[in-house]
Amino acid sequence: MGLDSVELVMDFEDHFKILLPDEEVFKCLTPGMVTDLIYSILQKIEKDKCQTQVAFYKIRKVLTDKLKIPRANIKSSMRLEQLFPKKNRYHPWNVLLSEITFHPDLRHRLLFPRDIEYSLSAILFISVIAIFINTILAFLLFFLYLLLLYFLSPMRTVFPAGLIFLNDLIEISNCPTKIDYSREQILAIVIDISAEKMQIERNLIKEDSNYVKDLGLN
Repeated sequence: MGLDSVELVMDFEDHFKILLPDEEVFKCLTPGMVTDLIYSILQKIEKDKCQTQVAFYKIRKVLTDKLKIPRANIKSSMRLEQLFPKKNRYHPWNVLLSEITFHPDLRHRLLFPRDIEYSLSAILFISVIAIFINTILAFLLFFLYLLLLYFLSPMRTVFPAGLIFLNDLIEISNCPTKIDYSREQILAIVIDISAEKMQIERNLIKEDSNYVKDLGLN
């Protein structure tokens, strides 16, 4: 498959907000075949409650556009630790959460390593006990706890329970909105995108035009 083919497929995915499986889309030789594939996927999404295709597309879109992770490196079955190296995990994770959920849940934020968590818990516990001894001391200890909580946030590197693989994020992703296209509408959009991407006059592209033999796609 050539670079032009890959970019054209990505444009289709961007417009319809779906994932087009490589093993299927690169068998499509004409706009009509691409249309049938997109239509069948959209029909399936309407019937599937989980709408996995759309959810994974959304996650992958954030990873490629916002976090600049190469598309080829993103697989649904890969472990999160492969995508988010421990050394630089806190900021990219928060970016992803803010993009794929309406209101990031505290249950999905990264956790501190156990030693830091224990140390912070100890300071908080002592500050509570200090209330009965010296309120000023208690206030200072609690203030110290909040400062440490803030400044140590980048050291949150432990993934929440239940989030191990990339496809685990599908469960916390926003439910996509209803998708409603007729086959004729999809075909028109496919031809429009093809004409724009390939810089060909729209009226030269027919439903049964061969992308490679007739339209010169690499």
